[in-house]
Amino acid sequence: DEMYSYYSGAPCVQLLGAEGPIGCASGEDGMDGWLYPIESAAELEEFHNAPPSGAIVVVLASNMFTPEIVNDLSASVNLHGVLVLPGDAPTQFSPAEAYPNKKYGLYPNSSMIWNPNGSGWNYEQQNIQIFALDLENSQRLLPLAYENMQTENYPKWAIRMTSWMYTRNTKDVETCLRRQSCAPLGGRNIWATLNSIDSSSSEHLIIAAASYDSNAFFHDLALGSDSDISGAVALMGAIQSLATVNRDLWKKQPVFVLFTGESYGFIGSKAFVKDISNFTCEDPSGSSCVDPYRLDTSFTKLHLDMVDSYLELNQVGHFDASEDVKLYSHKEASAGDTTEIQNALRTATNGTFTSVHNAPEGQELPPSSLMSFLHTRADLSGIVLTDHEREYKNPYYHSRFDNQENVNLTALCEVSLTVAKTIFLLGMNGTEDEFGFWADDLTVNCTTIAELYSCFTATYECALVRELNPTLRVGGTLPRPTNYVGVYSHRSYNYMASFVYEWIANNTAIYRLQTACNSTDDCGKGETCLTGECIAGISVHTHDAVSPAFAYNHDDGKTYLVDTSPQYPQWTEAYWSPPSLKVYQLDSPWIAPVSIIAGSVELVVCLVVVILGKKMLANPVK
Repeated sequence: DEMYSYYSGAPCVQLLGAEGPIGCASGEDGMDGWLYPIESAAELEEFHNAPPSGAIVVVLASNMFTPEIVNDLSASVNLHGVLVLPGDAPTQFSPAEAYPNKKYGLYPNSSMIWNPNGSGWNYEQQNIQIFALDLENSQRLLPLAYENMQTENYPKWAIRMTSWMYTRNTKDVETCLRRQSCAPLGGRNIWATLNSIDSSSSEHLIIAAASYDSNAFFHDLALGSDSDISGAVALMGAIQSLATVNRDLWKKQPVFVLFTGESYGFIGSKAFVKDISNFTCEDPSGSSCVDPYRLDTSFTKLHLDMVDSYLELNQVGHFDASEDVKLYSHKEASAGDTTEIQNALRTATNGTFTSVHNAPEGQELPPSSLMSFLHTRADLSGIVLTDHEREYKNPYYHSRFDNQENVNLTALCEVSLTVAKTIFLLGMNGTEDEFGFWADDLTVNCTTIAELYSCFTATYECALVRELNPTLRVGGTLPRPTNYVGVYSHRSYNYMASFVYEWIANNTAIYRLQTACNSTDDCGKGETCLTGECIAGISVHTHDAVSPAFAYNHDDGKTYLVDTSPQYPQWTEAYWSPPSLKVYQLDSPWIAPVSIIAGSVELVVCLVVVILGKKMLANPVK
């Protein structure tokens, strides 16, 4: 290893689904090539005019990393890999599908195009290695690539790109699960109420939902600022606002749900709907269930038939600074009557710079978690609230460019307030509660909206994380934020799930006990330690967000494919060795054969000398 210099980057990795593998996977020994820089159209033209020989790894400008250019490079030379530089975004770029999640939604044969920039590149298998470089590594590697161009002579700087996936030669999900070389995508849905729910009562529920996972070609760079996180942040702001309302006065109980895995076939919502529709625990264990395995069975207090109305936030942050906040409400024409929800939305925006307009009558629902609910209960009254009437406004849907610059936080705060008022109006059956508290008395903390957004998209070392867990060692211990769902674990939570759970718990707790604590062990039974204080009266829960296609067996610790219905996604991620980039100097390809020939000649000469020497010694001169 002394010959190598080590670098790092965000790798393209391999997933395995019902239709086979997608993404990137190298052999165990990686793929090698000498570095060649392309940062401009002129350099691309020069590349085509004089194609380089040998195995090549192109160091490519950020705005030139498109399927068209990469496929063109692959067809022109022996391309082994691409290193993508950080930099400016193109005018539009979306490697997602033109109709995201179409096969898992309500209209699998639809000709609708929601995402006009969608190339579907996220779901294609790649035959080369592809890494995205950060600024530090690009500043070290790019000069080496240009150094290669200064002379035609060897040695040249080369790189070995390794992203060894244990499923590289596995073609189906059932086999990889049996071999334990992959795990299902998934995580934890987070759901909460302001009051405890009694499943035996005639409670009427309002579900307010959003997703908090996203996707991108490079999973480590999947922020989904507008694609997904704008809805999650707006909903969390509304939760904080509604937690101030007198909890005894709700006529209908709000249920807040943040789904994960929605980017991959609505994993979280499909699992949630299936469980609140028909779940029987064969082997209960306290608040958990061993068979079928569920870590938290609090969802059994809910039932789909208890839901009166459903409101989903889906892409609600992409607004220019100069424009008013114009939202669109989408519904399924054959579903339940949505007049009450739409009226509440319009009332909520009276006298504000926000307006809500109905999407064209008869238009399909946009891809959304609501589809999972309507699959099971077709008469549900549900609305999907978006920033687009038809085609997505977001030019970077599910790409690494859907970052902090793609969302208007001032507008997002207005959206959050609109949602809070709408839920209040639906839950109180009117514009005010019994004590004269009006919907217009609600406020949303715009500073909190900005801080939440920062935690999701900028740094996990944000003020809210430090506030929730003052003793948490953040610096140098936590990864940069990514909202890619990751693989399902039957016990642990990822960072974002923990953060969402704790933040909602802290903002909806009924009792603050003024008892200092460093951990929950310092608090009493039924209490939790957050912000250095013991709190109680929490109605926040987790739900296993794993596709109903899979079942975890607690006895042998394995996951099995149990339902191959096309409505249930089968996405898995391979187990893999840590990806690596190793730079070294590559000798001329002629060195090896010349060395072999020279060595052979030398060997022959030595043999001749030895043979002649022996003869001379055997026949001494008389």
